[in-house]
Amino acid sequence: MKMKKRIGSGFLAFALLSGVLAGCQAAEKAPEPSGSAASSLAESSSAVSSVQPGKDPDPVTLRFAWWGGEDRHKRTLEAIEAYQKLYPYVTLEGEYQGFDGYEQKLATQMAGGTVADILQISANRMKEFSQKNDIFADLSQYADVLDTSSFDANFLENFGVVEGKLYGLPTGINSINMAFVKHIQEEVGYGLEEGYTWEQFLEEGKKVHASDPNKYFFTGDADGYHQLLRSYVRQKTGEWTFRDDYTLSFDEAILTEFYIYLRRMLEEGVMEPMETAYPYKGKSHENKKWLGGEIACLIQNASSMPQFASEKVGEMTPGLFPILPDAKSTGIVTQPSQLFSVNDNENAGESARFLNYLFNEDEAITILGDCRGVPATEKGRGQLAAADLLDPTISKAVEVALAKTDGPINPLSDNNELKAILMDNIDLVLFAKMTPEEAAAQTIQQLTIKLEEIKTSAN
Repeated sequence: MKMKKRIGSGFLAFALLSGVLAGCQAAEKAPEPSGSAASSLAESSSAVSSVQPGKDPDPVTLRFAWWGGEDRHKRTLEAIEAYQKLYPYVTLEGEYQGFDGYEQKLATQMAGGTVADILQISANRMKEFSQKNDIFADLSQYADVLDTSSFDANFLENFGVVEGKLYGLPTGINSINMAFVKHIQEEVGYGLEEGYTWEQFLEEGKKVHASDPNKYFFTGDADGYHQLLRSYVRQKTGEWTFRDDYTLSFDEAILTEFYIYLRRMLEEGVMEPMETAYPYKGKSHENKKWLGGEIACLIQNASSMPQFASEKVGEMTPGLFPILPDAKSTGIVTQPSQLFSVNDNENAGESARFLNYLFNEDEAITILGDCRGVPATEKGRGQLAAADLLDPTISKAVEVALAKTDGPINPLSDNNELKAILMDNIDLVLFAKMTPEEAAAQTIQQLTIKLEEIKTSAN
């Protein structure tokens, strides 16, 4: 259901207004920063310009567009209400709805010049939108009212910067991690130090099944195996699985290597047999062996880790994927939940000030909580964790992944039709319906055909 809500300005007593909460004029653009937009801002001082006593700014109305569910709507509206009490000259109009139809509406408004002042945008659409529409403000120009020092500089560079301009700030972060069961690691005594290799992952993993025939080191489903494959290809080639020109970044030999590795995990007792693992395809959190404390690790999004908790699982330690000794890239995936962007119009300074409130003020951080995922700022994660409003395992998983994060996944490498081909062939290998060599040849053929179809439809 689409909704539009206008929220009236709150009134504060004169004594409060004349102090720290007095109004200010719309911010002027800061000088052009040197170096990359993201790194320069991330190193900036945490001090931003405050309101100036004695000023009587003109009223300003800002439109703020986002999508989400009821909880996100409720929390965002509450944050808007609180902001207007601090800045009574600002009226914020919320334009909010579910995701269905949101981006089509946004594209139409961008083309017609009627888009809102503040926008929530999917991270994988930022480059496309910015290249088609010259409407986004370079947020690096508003350092006097917008502090980005609590964001990870590399993360900002990877996801918020387009052609050297900071067009978006991530609203939240999710990462793809290994989740290790702490008590099994301590009981078995297997050792995987940071930066462990694929071979070490397999060799150390054997110890779990050797210690107890009912236990296995690893379990997964088709999506998890696909995550491993994508990371392996990235490490081998320095590219994600599919290039923007609709070609493969890997060849049959690389795919055969990976399929052989998966078979070894099964045959050498490292991975839970398919007969007991496969019934939980797409719902690993219901896997009985996992919930019973008989699996040592699996792959999961950071934000979903609490779903995998049980009394017998106990404490989980977030970790990363294996890494090749000569890896060209880490293959570690962290992604923004969404991005906030600002329309490059006469209200851009005030819009940037509002974003500063959402990301940096204690009040806003508490109000918004995790309604847009794990906070993208170190300050936000720390504040919510300290108040017991964010699972510490989630926070740790994100921190671990950010330290080794890779570049953003291009849209084609996240295409569902292409992923389905990979996952179907992985199942054939794991069920021994085809040899790794046969499956690799078939996969390459199927992917090549599908890529050509996608290319034709795109043109």
